[in-house]
Amino acid sequence: MQERQEEQKRVDRIIHEVIKKQVAYIENRDHVQKDVKQLKTGFWDDVTVNLEEMDDVIETFQSVKQQAELLGERERRMGMLDQYVNILSKQKDSPYFGRIDFKEDGEEKESIYIGVASLMDENDEQFLIYDWRSPVASMYYDYTPGKAKYDTPYETIMGEMLLKRQFIIKKGKIEGLFDTGLTIGDSVLQEVLGGHANAQMKSIVATIQKQQNAIIRNVKDDLIIVQGVAGSGKTSAALQRIAYLLYHYRKSLHAENIMLFSPNPLFNSYVSQVLPELGEKNMKQDTFWHFIQSKYDAKLTIETPLDQLEFLLQENDSSEKRVQEIENKSSLSYKSSMDQYISHLLIEGMIFRDITFHNEKWLTVDEIGEKFYSYESNISIANRLQLIQEWILSIIKKKEKAERKKAWVENEVELLDKEDYLQAYKKAQQIDNDGFMQPEVEQAYLMKMVVKRRLKPLRKQIKSFYFVDILAMYVEFLRTSNKDDSGLEATVSGDMLYEDVVPYLYLKQQLLKEDGHTSVRHIFIDEAQDYSPFHFAYLKELFPHSKWTLLGDVNQTIHFHADNQSVLFSNEKATVYQLRQSYRSTKEITTFTSSLLLNNEDIIPFNRSGEKPVIKNVDEKEALTILIDVVRRSVSLGHETIAIIARSASQSEECYRQLFPHFNNVNLIHQKTTEFQKGITIIPSYLAKGIEFDAVVIPDGEQYKKERDRFLFYTVCTRAMHQLVILQKSQTNPFINGANVHTYESIL
Repeated sequence: MQERQEEQKRVDRIIHEVIKKQVAYIENRDHVQKDVKQLKTGFWDDVTVNLEEMDDVIETFQSVKQQAELLGERERRMGMLDQYVNILSKQKDSPYFGRIDFKEDGEEKESIYIGVASLMDENDEQFLIYDWRSPVASMYYDYTPGKAKYDTPYETIMGEMLLKRQFIIKKGKIEGLFDTGLTIGDSVLQEVLGGHANAQMKSIVATIQKQQNAIIRNVKDDLIIVQGVAGSGKTSAALQRIAYLLYHYRKSLHAENIMLFSPNPLFNSYVSQVLPELGEKNMKQDTFWHFIQSKYDAKLTIETPLDQLEFLLQENDSSEKRVQEIENKSSLSYKSSMDQYISHLLIEGMIFRDITFHNEKWLTVDEIGEKFYSYESNISIANRLQLIQEWILSIIKKKEKAERKKAWVENEVELLDKEDYLQAYKKAQQIDNDGFMQPEVEQAYLMKMVVKRRLKPLRKQIKSFYFVDILAMYVEFLRTSNKDDSGLEATVSGDMLYEDVVPYLYLKQQLLKEDGHTSVRHIFIDEAQDYSPFHFAYLKELFPHSKWTLLGDVNQTIHFHADNQSVLFSNEKATVYQLRQSYRSTKEITTFTSSLLLNNEDIIPFNRSGEKPVIKNVDEKEALTILIDVVRRSVSLGHETIAIIARSASQSEECYRQLFPHFNNVNLIHQKTTEFQKGITIIPSYLAKGIEFDAVVIPDGEQYKKERDRFLFYTVCTRAMHQLVILQKSQTNPFINGANVHTYESIL
């Protein structure tokens, strides 16, 4: 207790120093801001302008340059001061998060405090806080108490780490303090250890963190696969891993070299502040759906993955047929069929578009095809298309000259504006100083201008390989694969189904060999179990030089893909980590949710007790009243985040209409929602992936009936951390009926 009081006194002293520095920086910034404003207002007053002689012009230029440089320097200074003020604001709330006591060989012990940014004393002589990226701070991440060392630009410092301590500091107050042999980066585990944890609990947490640290610090493997049960800290470990990689390779790796694929836009908002809080820029972050939207023909209308799920949740004959088609198109065997089709295109079957200009065919489909297959058979499709592109552009160049003499060009010249004529006049003067040929030169220039402008879109199309009809070839592939395929009719009509998007884009990538994202060196995929084998094959084509970290849980699969496990676990070169301890939810919730699964031996609940999940059988007439009462109770228990998770979007909208009049802070989540807010959230089942809530209410438990719903139902139930209530209008949920009756409280 006394030690904690001493640490709090130090925090108070540091915050006092932070406030003093912040006041000084704000005064300095305001002064510089005033200078900038004055410089902008009087910019030309302080510039000598004289353009009569060359020497005067040079003097004027130097005067303008000097004034601009002064303004630029002041603006940069203001930006830096603004950044310092923001950093100090963060330090005022939580000045540091770690401490190590280090005794350098032959020297006295030194206590080193580590935070998101460094802080010097008032004389700028001693460090009060070290930046987490500094050389000395590396020991905090790299070592446990015992022998330790760190590298400076000049030498290696050897010594012994005597203490390693972590803090949870919020609003200037120490909420948690614990000595550890590991760096605990997960907030839930920090709170457990920061409280009154017993020896057994500390041992369990140490085991969890040892597993997570192995994931975070692995720099030797190109592919890391994390199979973690719900609530095992997969995402937390991944985000800490990103921060660690940026630290470890700070000279060569930057945030823009890392890409995180997350399950939905809401999740992006949920995790977007992690790296900025560590003083780093955010990595590239996107959903797979948004990422691929820029890669297909804009004329196509594409079904979204969530619209696909909504269709499948209808559970009719059409949805059953599509499930089978989705499983087929997600498989490696379908990719193999596509590869065979592509190989056949080397011999025959390429489909092109006519090259037309002003309703005149400059090149026909047959002419392009004949040219394509005239090349040596050992030349790849992509290289042949490159040659065809150059050939077409050369023909356009020849046609361009002849086109200038046509009547339509003269007609368009007459419609040009004054600026075009003035430009032509100046050009003619440069060419014909005497003026004898000036009208003819002007006319020729204007005709050239008209044709070049009209040809610009065509040239752009050729450079983007528009002359290759990839969509027609994909339709042909579908037709030869299965004439009854649902995607065939949809694609022909211009409305492509989501399961066809990746195979289509893979075909496009294999034919054109478009440049990959070579600047991206690390790929992180959260909820990797929802990516099909074909997804991974396509991504590997796009990111050929990347290392991979895949995070998933086969029990939370919500998309209807085949062979997920074979992709996640068959690669012998991959290092696979198994996270079996579920600690986000209470022991009671984890015990119940694991009993919903057929194979639950791998799930170990965390020993943090709470209420048993409640299952209420409700009558249709009283369903709304009971739902309102359940939500009100959750609010009264002090839960900050309460989710009503309905099976589909339409059911979520209906819940929102019913609950909106009764509560002030109700938020409806839909496909395009990008920000997560506290309060009462109403959300479709498939958008709740990766997000936890204090309390979860499932208003339509009877809607989960078929075996393929098992993982979806498990996923929505595992979103609850402290309270789970399931309402059902009939006892038709086979997963509840098959669960251990001792794991929940049933209210009839």
